[in-house]
Amino acid sequence: MSKITGTFRKLREKDEAAFIPYVICGDPDPRFTIDLANTLIRSGADLLEVGIPFSDPIADGPTIQNASVRALKAGMTPSIAFEITSEIRKQNPQTPIVVMTYCNIVIHGGPETFVSKMRKLDLDGLIIPDLPIEESGDLERLVRLSEIDLIHLVSSRSPAPRIKEIVSRSSGFVYLVSVEGTTGAREKVDEKALELIKRVRSICGETIPLAMGFGISKAEHARSIVMAGADGVIMASKIIDLYSKDIADPRKHLEDIAELATQMKAACRQQ
Repeated sequence: MSKITGTFRKLREKDEAAFIPYVICGDPDPRFTIDLANTLIRSGADLLEVGIPFSDPIADGPTIQNASVRALKAGMTPSIAFEITSEIRKQNPQTPIVVMTYCNIVIHGGPETFVSKMRKLDLDGLIIPDLPIEESGDLERLVRLSEIDLIHLVSSRSPAPRIKEIVSRSSGFVYLVSVEGTTGAREKVDEKALELIKRVRSICGETIPLAMGFGISKAEHARSIVMAGADGVIMASKIIDLYSKDIADPRKHLEDIAELATQMKAACRQQ
């Protein structure tokens, strides 16, 4: 059983959903990324999603795009991102860590090398939002051999046969996209997002956890998503929005981020 699967099972036994925040490596500097990750984990994160910046993040909205640009301009590379992630792992040995990046990053250095680095650092899952399911077979085999979960995405536009295929080829959890478009904090959860949770659940049953991301920015969003049947809630842009208000001194906002994370985790406990 993978660390991700084990975490979701333990949470389900307690009637809780997982809070899964996202950090992007190197924005605005490596030390802050580690401090931010530690703050989120201490404040209730059950899993952590770590982004490796890419110059053309097509699934991401302006907030994460700008964070990626800042990190890349500061000299961030995949190798340095792995060093940052290694330090986060050392300080948080029990927390599942999921790497999120784009196809070009994996292909450029070689999928075997990329997966081998993940395995060496004891990382648990991989999300590649621009990887079509039809072209994922080779990578699926690599991660399976390395006991790493490959997490695929489902959107509201996915027809039932495709959802079945995505679910059958995913491990760890399935990433449900709450909105049509890119990432970015929203004011409310679209009714279509709640319908998507129920639709995927009706297709896959309890075979794999479902976690929803994109646009989630407050505890009431998390609560409605969990009440609709999701096993996890993913938050990214809102966290970046908070600290990037003072990007020259982002640490002054760690307390606010800790409070938000605590609220999000509390919402994941309310069934």
